[in-house]
Amino acid sequence: MKTLFFPICFIISLFASAQKADLRIAELLQTHNHFQLQKELPQLEKTANPQLSLFAKAFVQHYFNQPAQSNQSFKTLLDMKSPLVEGDNFLAAILFMADNYARMFQYAEAAAAYEQLVDSYKASGNDADIASYQIQNRFYNSLKEIPPQEIYIPEKITKIPVTFDSLPTIPITLNGQAGNFILDAGANFSMIPQSAMEKYGITVLTDSIWMAGGTGSGAYTKFGVAKELKIGSIVVKNVIFAIAPDDILPEACNFEIKGILGISILNALPEIHIYKKGILEIVKEPQKRNLAPNLLLSFNSLFSQAFTSQDTLFMHFDTGAKASSLVGKYYEEHKQEIEQQGTKGTIRQCSYGGFREDEIYTLSNFALNIAGSKIKLDTIPAILKREQINEFEFDGVLGSDLMNHSKKMVLNLKEMYLYFE
Repeated sequence: MKTLFFPICFIISLFASAQKADLRIAELLQTHNHFQLQKELPQLEKTANPQLSLFAKAFVQHYFNQPAQSNQSFKTLLDMKSPLVEGDNFLAAILFMADNYARMFQYAEAAAAYEQLVDSYKASGNDADIASYQIQNRFYNSLKEIPPQEIYIPEKITKIPVTFDSLPTIPITLNGQAGNFILDAGANFSMIPQSAMEKYGITVLTDSIWMAGGTGSGAYTKFGVAKELKIGSIVVKNVIFAIAPDDILPEACNFEIKGILGISILNALPEIHIYKKGILEIVKEPQKRNLAPNLLLSFNSLFSQAFTSQDTLFMHFDTGAKASSLVGKYYEEHKQEIEQQGTKGTIRQCSYGGFREDEIYTLSNFALNIAGSKIKLDTIPAILKREQINEFEFDGVLGSDLMNHSKKMVLNLKEMYLYFE
């Protein structure tokens, strides 16, 4: 994807009287430090250039899951022909608006935004990203006659059992057929295997589209829609599913996908409590908590802020990962310490369409602080390979093993916080 590039000198060139607040906003945008930008922006915008404040706010609203507000901010800048949304930043604005539309299930609008991106790249003579945007345009065009996803939550607290045999799994009913599906915060889409398509009555909507996995692998995948998904007494209508090939995971991974509930379902649930004792609660009206956001959402990928005694870590949050891990960015910043204290080895990482063997150092007694909750992992692998999702290079992955180190996990994607008790 096109990464936002917003150097400080660009601010100065646009605004001859750039204030300290303008330069600080530019710095935080340029370094992708959106947690700090979200925290500081209410004070900075008091003295910053109004257009720059609105530009920053559009991105903060996107990352902290306010897609309608984000699109309104971008539209205002585009309508006033702000120099902040020209050139590459115009393309970035349209791209983020497209994802906001998709997040709100406004498929026709998402398709139109991606078509605008394709046309803009063609006009500029830069075809580097055209192919991926053409795929997105075709994908959302195939969905544009589908009504938006809707959710009905009749009870204040919905309780269902959850098991942790492999990954967090709950009972569901899909188009009247019972199943057990994984809760996967790292899945861009909910998913079923192709062999279960008839059982669950999924209506196919698309031809095969390339869907990338997390290890550089992937597979051609069809998509379909389910009229009704039930989670306890909760009803979700018009749910989009990826229809995965039955052999999507190699035998070496020793794992079978029977069904996955991805980010669009988790995002629809006001607040989720997962108890180690095997109960999941969905809370319709969560209590107000004095917690700063420690999650952000970038193009269907969740990231969390976590802390060690020395560092602030930027972590990918993925309940579809069995174990937490550190990756190359963290390894390279702590190489000497890790190689002295860790045990060298390898790890097999499985994802959509394949697997990869990576070199690691295994560390012991690794302590994390997440929203004030202290968690100590007996072991954690530090993978030598660097990883990046969308515009973010990250320090590691927070996996489902964290649930075994606390009595309760709380996930709220409305207020964008994660914590453990």
